[in-house]
Amino acid sequence: MLLGAAGAGLAQGSDPFVREAPAQAAPVLQGASAAVPAPAPINLTGVQNVTFGSPRSSQNGGVTRVVFDLPDGVSYTLTPTFSGLRLDVQGARVLPTVSGRLGDNVSEYRAGGGQATLITPYPLSLTAGWQAMEATIGSGGRVLILDFGAGVKGGASPELGKLVRTVAQGSAPSAALAPAPTLPAPCRQARYL
Repeated sequence: MLLGAAGAGLAQGSDPFVREAPAQAAPVLQGASAAVPAPAPINLTGVQNVTFGSPRSSQNGGVTRVVFDLPDGVSYTLTPTFSGLRLDVQGARVLPTVSGRLGDNVSEYRAGGGQATLITPYPLSLTAGWQAMEATIGSGGRVLILDFGAGVKGGASPELGKLVRTVAQGSAPSAALAPAPTLPAPCRQARYL
């Protein structure tokens, strides 16, 4: 009889399967605010909109002058080397560039990867062959002024003295500072009598 009743129900058009999900109230979050702001996107370089590079140069007698604009937030260190002056730049993207002669005393300019290098035809010491100073121009912007020449003396101005490095950052230590290798002790043979 039950079978007949179930068959009669199907014959009348009723469906034993539920075709819709049962109505439920939406869950309510408690404790945390629903309007939490999304985190700011991560900027790994922090310097996408600020650039450093495109130096201007001039020649006056035996001195080559190179000028860099210094946007707000840009800092740098200066490293005189055997082949020229290296600038390590922080707070800006260094425009990748390789250019030829900027004057009689700067034979090449290379930049990229956070560094700018001014190649000179003579080695630089801490105080000879170059001079560096900062100035504020009429528009209120800062500039770095670098003078190069075999007879130029001074190095960095007193205000910039703390920015001068004697060893390029990231350089490997010299062989003189490396520890001497240890040699194995001589092997002694035992005699059996």
